Amino acid sequence: MRTWTIRAILVVGAVLLLSACHENGTVFVVHSAADAPDDNPGDGICHATPHGCTLRAAVMEANSLPGVELISVNVGIPTSLTLAGTDEDNDAVGDLDIFEGVVIENLQVSLSAHSVDRVFDLHHSSGLVEIRDSWVLTGTASDGAAIRHQGAGNFSLLGSNVVPYPGATGSLLETGAGAGVTYIFESGIDGYDEGVDGIDHNGGSLRLRNALINRTVIAIDADSTVTARASTLADNAVGFVGDGQFETSVFDNTLDCGAGTRTSNGDNLETSTSCGFSSAGDLQNTDPRLVFFGTGDAGAVLAPAVLSAATDHIAPASGVCTGTGGVDRIGDPRPYGVGCDIGAFEPRPDAGCVPPRTTTSARFCSLPGEDLSGQSFLWFLLDGGDFTGADFSGSVLAGASLHAATLAGADLSLTDLTATELRDADLTGADLTGATLTSTVWDNTTCPSGVNSDTNGGNCDGQL
Repeated sequence: MRTWTIRAILVVGAVLLLSACHENGTVFVVHSAADAPDDNPGDGICHATPHGCTLRAAVMEANSLPGVELISVNVGIPTSLTLAGTDEDNDAVGDLDIFEGVVIENLQVSLSAHSVDRVFDLHHSSGLVEIRDSWVLTGTASDGAAIRHQGAGNFSLLGSNVVPYPGATGSLLETGAGAGVTYIFESGIDGYDEGVDGIDHNGGSLRLRNALINRTVIAIDADSTVTARASTLADNAVGFVGDGQFETSVFDNTLDCGAGTRTSNGDNLETSTSCGFSSAGDLQNTDPRLVFFGTGDAGAVLAPAVLSAATDHIAPASGVCTGTGGVDRIGDPRPYGVGCDIGAFEPRPDAGCVPPRTTTSARFCSLPGEDLSGQSFLWFLLDGGDFTGADFSGSVLAGASLHAATLAGADLSLTDLTATELRDADLTGADLTGATLTSTVWDNTTCPSGVNSDTNGGNCDGQL
């Protein structure tokens, strides 16, 4: 493991952390949100007058020094790029061009270049560029609006998220034909249904581990090789013509696999048969019943419901439970329950109902026909649950989330549904007699009458 050696010096009244010896790795701490170039690249001091150490200045210094530098952004610094310009490769304007090995961490408040260019352009001919524990919000470039990897060196996205700016076009992550290996580990690339290419991979090796690729277009050319382990590829349109090896991954996409040769190493789940997953533990023509839990500090969570065929499918002694550090996309330990779940996520216990599992509670639960009357589910998360015919009469569901839940034929009489989230829920035939419906959230909800709330003024008034 690299040891980052630092010392403090006083420059213009601000304390800057710098390395005492570059060969052990220089540390630059970004403490300014401004986008300004370095005063004197190569002097070992990250400083842009009058701002101090900016991200652009840190990258310029890293490019001018030997060894692998660490650029750490102070938590809470809302870093953005504002110096407009394109097709410039010296970091004066536009994107951040990287020519040397560097580790960049803690871009926690989204690094946005939406009005400028792309965010990072990787030219390094050897070594590794790593972006970790960060959020990268795209720019306007059509080829790699967030990151373009065109150097022969390797690139790693670790514990990070890449998402598009609203209205973005083009690809989020693009690799050139001569690029080194691209690693996407414990990270998410989410297109937010903007119609963008999530990954445009034009040759070389792409390796996924505990990765979520969601709501994008995936373009893999014939010269590419993909290795995916414990990953979830869902709601993507896929142009997949390269070769690949898959293990313990979910493939739930609009166009399935497409052309190319894929090898299964077992325990994969696909919604059709186009991927050809037929090794031990593989599931074909299977709905993974993925539930969108939302997007938090760690990124989007798209995890299997408790009754999903992906849940507890993998033996706890298998490699996916131990060989990847025993954690999932957001750092939750594997396994939870009697085995590991297929895909990038291992849902954790949370306040909710008692599910058919080996422990006492779970975030994603389904209890069709259960007697749940007179109980409190205040602020419970019950997204995607199957409560067909369940009895909630007299219960409190105020503030609870039942997004995409099935409540067909359920007894919700005298139930408190104040501010309850019923978006995409199915209430066909449910009894809501005497229910409290103050601030209830209706959105694409199937009302008890069978009418969709969107065609009924955005609610279920008169359709109960």
